[in-house]
Amino acid sequence: MLGVAPDQPIYDSAWRGAYDAAITDKVYAEIFRRAGVVLASGRPVVIDASFRSAHHRRAARNLAADRGVPFLFVECRVDAPTAKRRLDRRAVGPSVSDGRLEIFDDFSAGFEPVTELSAHEHLVLDTSREPETSLAILRGRLNSWPKGFTG
Repeated sequence: MLGVAPDQPIYDSAWRGAYDAAITDKVYAEIFRRAGVVLASGRPVVIDASFRSAHHRRAARNLAADRGVPFLFVECRVDAPTAKRRLDRRAVGPSVSDGRLEIFDDFSAGFEPVTELSAHEHLVLDTSREPETSLAILRGRLNSWPKGFTG
């Protein structure tokens, strides 16, 4: 949408350029449009985004409700020092993520806590643990997890 290759870094500051609220809204509108196409085909969908605002989380929940499909918001959490170490490592090579250390504090401070979702709709994963642990927790919560899927 911004006219750059997926692995080309964007060095805009927090809340400016690619992170401007109007651009963010356009990106989420496109994500929801694409998710709607997938859901209309009868397939499940996972939307991978920061969902910093309750507004965007509600929109995702409404999309699921409108399509008559279950909704689960999976919030991945890790302590700030671990997140910063991961961002340092990510900066070394190409990545499809634009997350970087320079905007971490601003984005963390701007995250609206998840208070609008019930425990049935909201799963918190501690991503400081091994990925296999998170997958096991997800398998326990997702009734439609495909048999034999090793993720």
